[in-house]
This record gives sequence, C-alpha cells and structure tokens, in this order.
Amino acid sequence: VEVNLCNFAINNIAGRHTCAAGICAGSGRNIKISMGEVSGFHSAVYLDGLGAHVVEHIVARNNFASGLALRGYDSIIRNNLVEDTGGSALAAMNSFYQNCANGACGILLWSANRSAVYNNTVTFSDRTADNVRLGIFITDAGAEGTIAVGNVVSHAHAGLVMNPYVEYRDNRMTDTICPYESGVDLGNND
Repeated sequence: VEVNLCNFAINNIAGRHTCAAGICAGSGRNIKISMGEVSGFHSAVYLDGLGAHVVEHIVARNNFASGLALRGYDSIIRNNLVEDTGGSALAAMNSFYQNCANGACGILLWSANRSAVYNNTVTFSDRTADNVRLGIFITDAGAEGTIAVGNVVSHAHAGLVMNPYVEYRDNRMTDTICPYESGVDLGNND
C-alpha cells in the first residue's frame, strides 16, 4: 500500500481532545507514506503491523501525542520534519503511548528489528516541566540491528532515547536536557 500525498495536507480541527490518527494502518506490511503534511491529530502517522514500512518526506506539525509512530521490523523513517508535538488532553490510550510518559514523542518506533531512522528533524516550541517531550524514542526489546543516523532534535527533554541495541551516529541535539539515553554510540554525535 502506498499513500503519496503529492504535497497536499491533511488537517484535523478537532483540537487536543482528538484520538484520531491522520494516516493509520492497524495491520499489514510494506506500507509507504510520503510527500505531504499531516497536522492536528493525536498522531500524524500511526502504522502497526508486520513491518517493512517507509515514512518519508512528511511534515507532521501540531499533533498532540506523536508525530510518526511505527511498529514493525525492517522499517524506514527518513527525511521527515516533526514540529510542535504535544498537548493532548487524553490519557495514554494504550501501553505504546504510556511510553511517552504523559507527554509527547516526535518519532516513536517499537518492535523494529533492522530498522532505520535517519535525516529527520524534530522540534518542540515549548518544554514545560509537566509535559515531557521525547524527540526520537526507539523502544522495546525488538530493536536489534536498528540504527539512527543524521537526525536533529531541539528543545526536548530527551533527544534520542533507545534500547541498548540501537546504534547511532551523526545526530545533533540542541537545547535538549538529556541528549542521548542508552544505545551504542558510533561517534560524531553532538
């Protein structure tokens, strides 16, 4: 399945009480989402399933829980811009969102062996004490062979949070309280 937004936008005006996802797939494999903007949702893109997903060239702006959320091995998240995620009025809807610590995650990836997160930019405009902001969160025991390369995170509580198997290099964290947590540092990270 391929969804190419052709540089169009999908906007939700329901506000911070929404539980809707802009683009959502609850199962499947080889799902590709590309080339557009998704704004105002609980999650801009939420892909669950068997993996081999690709999300690229998406602008996820002003979403309330996560910008891009994927589960599945052999997936790629690349060349995306995630801005100003946060502010959901809803409690965590499942264990996946509970990982966000009642705050917001720019990019979330779980159960994702052999996946890649690269050349993404995640920014937050505010970093309040009661709303935790996680830039890129790669969680779960299933992340062996996963790599994070060339990402930029700014104004977050935590920049790149990952399990011990994730390798990372060439990333830049600015105005981030905890730039890197866990993982294998392959160098050239600011």
